[in-house]
Amino acid sequence: MSKTIGRLNSNRTVDTGFSAGSLDPQDSVYALVVQSDGKIIVGGNLSKYNGATIKTIFRLNSNGTIDSSFNI
Repeated sequence: MSKTIGRLNSNRTVDTGFSAGSLDPQDSVYALVVQSDGKIIVGGNLSKYNGATIKTIFRLNSNGTIDSSFNI
């Protein structure tokens, strides 16, 4: 079973402007923080997001794509 990171609008409907991404089935998210600019920091036991190799902490742009400028 795959795991997906998505976003809901304030009325609890799916935000179709957010590009939901999939994690490897064995990956686990332990922390999620939404920054004031809408970017999302994700932390956990992670290896891949949408097929791209990631670190245990990575950041998504407000549209759901990986923020390649984020450097821990």
